Amino acid sequence: MPNARPAALVVAALTLAAACSSGDAGVPERATVDLESIGGVELVSGLTPFTACDELFDHFTAYGAELVDPWGWRDGDDFAVAETALADTARDDAAGSGAIDGTAAYSTTNVASAGVDEPDLVKTDGRRLVVLTDGVLRVVDVGGAEPTL
Repeated sequence: MPNARPAALVVAALTLAAACSSGDAGVPERATVDLESIGGVELVSGLTPFTACDELFDHFTAYGAELVDPWGWRDGDDFAVAETALADTARDDAAGSGAIDGTAAYSTTNVASAGVDEPDLVKTDGRRLVVLTDGVLRVVDVGGAEPTL
Protein backbone atom coordinates (compact mmCIF):
# COMPACT_ATOMS: atom_id res chain seq x y z
CA MET A 1 0.00 0.00 0.00
CA PRO A 2 1.55 3.35 -0.97
CA ASN A 3 2.22 5.88 1.75
CA ALA A 4 -0.69 8.36 1.96
CA ARG A 5 1.25 10.91 4.01
CA PRO A 6 2.44 13.08 1.03
CA ALA A 7 -1.11 13.32 -0.32
CA ALA A 8 -2.45 14.29 3.10
CA LEU A 9 0.22 16.98 3.44
CA VAL A 10 -0.68 18.43 0.03
CA VAL A 11 -4.39 18.51 0.93
CA ALA A 12 -3.62 20.14 4.29
CA ALA A 13 -1.39 22.77 2.65
CA LEU A 14 -4.03 23.63 0.04
CA THR A 15 -6.73 23.86 2.71
CA LEU A 16 -4.56 26.16 4.82
CA ALA A 17 -3.77 28.34 1.81
CA ALA A 18 -7.44 28.65 0.91
CA ALA A 19 -8.41 29.49 4.49
CA CYS A 20 -5.76 32.19 4.79
CA SER A 21 -6.36 33.86 1.44
CA SER A 22 -7.67 37.39 1.53
CA GLY A 23 -11.15 38.05 0.36
CA ASP A 24 -13.96 40.53 0.76
CA ALA A 25 -14.45 41.03 4.48
CA GLY A 26 -17.77 42.82 4.04
CA VAL A 27 -21.12 41.64 5.31
CA PRO A 28 -22.07 38.37 3.61
CA GLU A 29 -24.99 38.49 1.23
CA ARG A 30 -27.63 35.81 0.92
CA ALA A 31 -26.68 33.52 -1.94
CA THR A 32 -29.30 33.34 -4.65
CA VAL A 33 -29.73 31.32 -7.81
CA ASP A 34 -32.27 31.73 -10.56
CA LEU A 35 -35.27 29.44 -10.26
CA GLU A 36 -35.51 26.78 -12.88
CA SER A 37 -38.63 24.71 -13.54
CA ILE A 38 -38.07 21.04 -14.31
CA GLY A 39 -41.29 19.11 -14.69
CA GLY A 40 -43.08 20.88 -11.84
CA VAL A 41 -40.02 20.86 -9.56
CA GLU A 42 -38.36 24.10 -8.53
CA LEU A 43 -34.68 24.02 -7.63
CA VAL A 44 -33.71 26.78 -5.22
CA SER A 45 -30.45 27.60 -3.50
CA GLY A 46 -30.50 29.91 -0.53
CA LEU A 47 -27.60 29.29 1.83
CA THR A 48 -26.91 32.09 4.27
CA PRO A 49 -23.28 32.47 5.34
CA PHE A 50 -22.52 33.29 8.97
CA THR A 51 -19.42 35.06 10.27
CA ALA A 52 -19.61 33.92 13.91
CA CYS A 53 -20.93 31.02 15.97
CA ASP A 54 -23.22 33.34 17.96
CA GLU A 55 -24.82 34.53 14.74
CA LEU A 56 -25.46 30.92 13.65
CA PHE A 57 -26.81 30.00 17.09
CA ASP A 58 -29.23 32.97 17.03
CA HIS A 59 -30.44 31.89 13.58
CA PHE A 60 -30.99 28.28 14.71
CA THR A 61 -32.79 29.43 17.86
CA ALA A 62 -35.14 31.75 15.98
CA TYR A 63 -35.82 29.17 13.26
CA GLY A 64 -36.36 26.37 15.77
CA ALA A 65 -38.81 28.47 17.78
CA GLU A 66 -40.97 28.73 14.65
CA LEU A 67 -41.11 24.93 14.31
CA VAL A 68 -41.68 23.77 17.89
CA ASP A 69 -44.36 24.52 20.44
CA PRO A 70 -44.83 23.15 23.99
CA TRP A 71 -46.25 19.89 22.59
CA GLY A 72 -43.53 19.18 20.03
CA TRP A 73 -43.06 19.80 16.33
CA ARG A 74 -45.80 21.88 14.72
CA ASP A 75 -45.63 20.09 11.36
CA GLY A 76 -46.32 16.43 11.11
CA ASP A 77 -49.21 14.15 11.72
CA ASP A 78 -47.18 11.98 14.11
CA PHE A 79 -47.66 14.26 17.08
CA ALA A 80 -50.83 14.87 19.03
CA VAL A 81 -52.12 18.34 19.64
CA ALA A 82 -52.66 19.42 23.23
CA GLU A 83 -56.41 18.85 23.41
CA THR A 84 -56.18 15.39 21.84
CA ALA A 85 -53.22 14.36 23.99
CA LEU A 86 -54.93 15.47 27.20
CA ALA A 87 -58.20 13.75 26.32
CA ASP A 88 -56.42 10.51 25.38
CA THR A 89 -54.31 10.61 28.54
CA ALA A 90 -57.33 11.16 30.77
CA ARG A 91 -59.21 8.32 29.09
CA ASP A 92 -56.18 5.99 29.34
CA ASP A 93 -55.63 6.91 32.99
CA ALA A 94 -59.24 6.21 33.86
CA ALA A 95 -59.23 2.90 32.02
CA GLY A 96 -55.86 1.68 33.29
CA SER A 97 -55.85 3.01 36.84
CA GLY A 98 -57.69 0.08 38.37
CA ALA A 99 -60.04 2.46 40.14
CA ILE A 100 -63.06 0.98 38.40
CA ASP A 101 -62.42 -2.70 39.15
CA GLY A 102 -60.83 -2.23 42.60
CA THR A 103 -57.36 -3.54 41.68
CA ALA A 104 -54.11 -1.77 42.51
CA ALA A 105 -53.67 1.60 40.84
CA TYR A 106 -50.33 1.45 39.02
CA SER A 107 -49.19 1.93 35.47
CA THR A 108 -48.40 -1.26 33.59
CA THR A 109 -46.20 0.44 30.99
CA ASN A 110 -45.46 3.79 29.47
CA VAL A 111 -46.03 3.32 25.79
CA ALA A 112 -45.55 5.90 23.11
CA SER A 113 -46.27 3.15 20.59
CA ALA A 114 -48.88 0.53 21.40
CA GLY A 115 -47.31 -2.67 22.72
CA VAL A 116 -43.77 -1.24 22.93
CA ASP A 117 -42.49 -0.76 26.47
CA GLU A 118 -39.91 1.97 26.93
CA PRO A 119 -36.85 1.47 29.14
CA ASP A 120 -37.13 2.93 32.62
CA LEU A 121 -35.06 3.18 35.77
CA VAL A 122 -38.16 2.26 37.80
CA LYS A 123 -40.62 -0.58 37.13
CA THR A 124 -43.53 -1.98 39.13
CA ASP A 125 -46.03 -4.79 38.98
CA GLY A 126 -48.16 -3.26 41.74
CA ARG A 127 -46.55 -5.43 44.42
CA ARG A 128 -42.83 -4.86 43.81
CA LEU A 129 -40.99 -1.68 42.91
CA VAL A 130 -37.76 -2.35 41.01
CA VAL A 131 -35.36 0.62 40.97
CA LEU A 132 -31.98 1.05 39.28
CA THR A 133 -29.94 3.73 41.07
CA ASP A 134 -26.23 4.40 40.56
CA GLY A 135 -25.77 0.97 38.99
CA VAL A 136 -27.42 -0.82 41.94
CA LEU A 137 -30.66 -2.75 41.41
CA ARG A 138 -33.04 -2.55 44.37
CA VAL A 139 -36.33 -4.41 44.76
CA VAL A 140 -38.81 -2.92 47.22
CA ASP A 141 -41.89 -4.86 48.34
CA VAL A 142 -44.73 -2.33 48.34
CA GLY A 143 -47.55 -4.88 48.64
CA GLY A 144 -47.73 -4.77 52.45
CA ALA A 145 -48.53 -2.06 54.96
CA GLU A 146 -44.88 -0.88 54.99
CA PRO A 147 -42.46 -0.94 52.03
CA THR A 148 -39.51 -3.30 52.61
CA LEU A 149 -36.27 -3.91 50.70
